[in-house]
Amino acid sequence: MIVYELTKIQITFIIVASIVGAVLLVIFAVLPLLRIYHKRNYKGYYYRKIYNYTLNHDFYLINNFVFKLDSKHNTVIDHMLFGEKFIYVIMDKYYEGDLTGNSYDPDLILIAKNGSKNYVDNPYVAFNKLLSRLSTVTGINTDLMIGITMVNDDCRMKIDSSSKQFFIIQRKRFKRLVDTIEQREVGMINAEALQKAVLTVNNLNKRDKLK
Repeated sequence: MIVYELTKIQITFIIVASIVGAVLLVIFAVLPLLRIYHKRNYKGYYYRKIYNYTLNHDFYLINNFVFKLDSKHNTVIDHMLFGEKFIYVIMDKYYEGDLTGNSYDPDLILIAKNGSKNYVDNPYVAFNKLLSRLSTVTGINTDLMIGITMVNDDCRMKIDSSSKQFFIIQRKRFKRLVDTIEQREVGMINAEALQKAVLTVNNLNKRDKLK
């Protein structure tokens, strides 16, 4: 029986080849599956991010707020986060590609991974109308509201905006954004007024969901 001993070079080659094979497996098999899973379950990922932030800061959170957009249509706000200085109106979005454009454009440009371009609704424009209607329904002053569109982390953005009220933010940057806004030199929402706002939204949500 002949026994072959492996040289150090052969052993090193086997180890390196195994590592490279594992990396390639992750890149070409595991990562695409993870992206598909994230796309299908992105709302759950966003919710956990917001929920954990709410717990850590002792804020109020109402999810899936249904209210009448007009006489014929209802709309759903994914999350309403009641902070100490502002009320954050948050919508969940998932984009397969990167966003570019101006905040005042009616549409933004979505650039897919293959380079193709498509137009998508501009969240800045949509939020401007949404908060106005929300203020009418709830009685909450629009100056107290911050509109946030939360998107997936792999969506890169090049959007020209100077707005201090409307934001498009990756999930991973949500905490930093809200922390920064809550540090603005403005007065805190009166505790009684905040509680009233929470109860108003909660009651409206229960009423409209029963219809």
